[in-house]
Amino acid sequence: MSQIEIEIDDDGDTYATCECCGRRMPSVVGFVYRNGDAFAAYYAGWTEGHQRGVELIIGIGNWDEDAAQEDRRSFGLRCWEEEDHVNFEVQEPAASRYGQNTYLGAMMPRSAALKDPELAEVFHVAEHIAEDDPRVRAVLEGVLYLPHDQR
Repeated sequence: MSQIEIEIDDDGDTYATCECCGRRMPSVVGFVYRNGDAFAAYYAGWTEGHQRGVELIIGIGNWDEDAAQEDRRSFGLRCWEEEDHVNFEVQEPAASRYGQNTYLGAMMPRSAALKDPELAEVFHVAEHIAEDDPRVRAVLEGVLYLPHDQR
């Protein structure tokens, strides 16, 4: 596998309000470098008081300054910790809080994502996000993490 590095973007942290319960829905941003080159960007989100776990959208493709959104595609994942490992599940766009996002590239339907030749690399990236992004790690461990402007 390739060498993956995660860069955290605290300036991109946001939150929304859950329509069903009124609790906060933090969302954080990060960037992924593969062998030193820009490879992906991601958003990770969760809702206070809902089932434990994190929703991810990981966008891969061309990240050059002149690249268009159409030069990228994204994968929606749900992740949760169980005993001593993190599980991942590919989501349908309609089931993801990020399903309408286009900046990271259109989210692929689950059936297409499961056949994508980069899926193994996307799971590799997701594992790094779950382990190396302290915001995501905290939520998976059951610790409430709030974006810096909500603490």
